[in-house]
Amino acid sequence: MRAEFWNVAIAEVKKIVPEFLFVAEAYWETEWHLQQLGFDFAYDKRLYDKILGGDIAGARAHLGADWEFARRLVRFTENHDEVRAAKAFGANNKAASLLTLTLPGLRLIHEGQTAGLHLKQSLYLFRQPVEGPDSDVATFYERLLRVIDNPALTLGDFHLLDLTGEGTDAVIGFERRCGDEGRIITAANLSDRGCEVSFPTAAFAKDYREMEIVSTELTRTPQLDLWPGSITLRLRAHEGLLLVAR
Repeated sequence: MRAEFWNVAIAEVKKIVPEFLFVAEAYWETEWHLQQLGFDFAYDKRLYDKILGGDIAGARAHLGADWEFARRLVRFTENHDEVRAAKAFGANNKAASLLTLTLPGLRLIHEGQTAGLHLKQSLYLFRQPVEGPDSDVATFYERLLRVIDNPALTLGDFHLLDLTGEGTDAVIGFERRCGDEGRIITAANLSDRGCEVSFPTAAFAKDYREMEIVSTELTRTPQLDLWPGSITLRLRAHEGLLLVAR
């Protein structure tokens, strides 16, 4: 049997520097194979493509993957090869980023992504195209990054929400929790129509004062109802919400 290069090379390096991390820029659905060769993380290009292509059902099915596989994926909406996220995802840019950056795995944020830049930077030039930041996108990322170190996001488990209501085909939602240390709920409407969805959940908060809300909408109030044993969200087109229990 032909020996692979990477499993041997990674094993040898780990003998010398055990904490060294190997990250694979994986395409063509090779993530699992590369993980088996010893890579600590591999690009989740599959999720990127499904969200970009509007395959919400496919994205949701992909997120139901085995935990050991999922926690070793690199989640991103932008990197040095792809079109800038603000341009590629358009109106879904912030919702796709909110969703992607709160999933299990390694988060990748590309230079200029948090400023909402549209012009792709050349890999071969030191000079960059002149472009001002998008203040709306920058403010959104500022709010998101303030809570990104919550234990629910860094160490928490993961399960998809059982959504019912109008527009469930357009919404991806999940919950993550780390014992009593942290708990979050993420929901993103990746369509151009409003949706109203409900889902069962153990008591998340008694009222709105017991949670922090990060929204992709900076000028409009989030719309949600807290019920005994469930939550209802009314999501505008392309809107995402992150609920953080305090």
